[in-house]
Amino acid sequence: MPRIRTRVRPGAQSPSAIDSDPGRYENRLLLILFLAFGFVFFDRQALPFLAPFISKEIHLSNTELGTLSAVPALTWALSGLVVGRLPDKLGRRKPMLIAGVVLFSCFSVAGGLMTGFLGLLIAWALTGVAEGAVLPLAPSLMVEASRENRRGLNMGLLQGFSAGRAVEGERSPIRGTA
Repeated sequence: MPRIRTRVRPGAQSPSAIDSDPGRYENRLLLILFLAFGFVFFDRQALPFLAPFISKEIHLSNTELGTLSAVPALTWALSGLVVGRLPDKLGRRKPMLIAGVVLFSCFSVAGGLMTGFLGLLIAWALTGVAEGAVLPLAPSLMVEASRENRRGLNMGLLQGFSAGRAVEGERSPIRGTA
């Protein structure tokens, strides 16, 4: 298995130099990223559950609902491609992650305030762009902060558990399946 290479800014203090207990920083970061990742995935799964209410309120066709589902996925993927490389070049992961979470929250609220298809489409496209920043940044921050013996557990909790908890046990009103 290839070793994971990470860049550290020159003169930057390691988390263990900041805290006397290196596990404390690691656990706090895991909790914060766990919640951020969970909220992002919860938001991504919201449309199938809200579709009957949205289509009734705004009078959307199935084609428009499908478009509303596809556009955030597309913008998420494109954003992930850009954001996956940019912080490595700039050496600034945390500020970009914070900006992504704040923008995702603002665009998500804006989507809830829209009263028409075009406004909703734009808001959800921008939400996808902001959410796309979280996917590549959260794991790279967690890998850097994790002790070698906890790296696998932390990544499993971050990626698998937080995303799975956001939608487990719910049934989709569109398809009638989980």
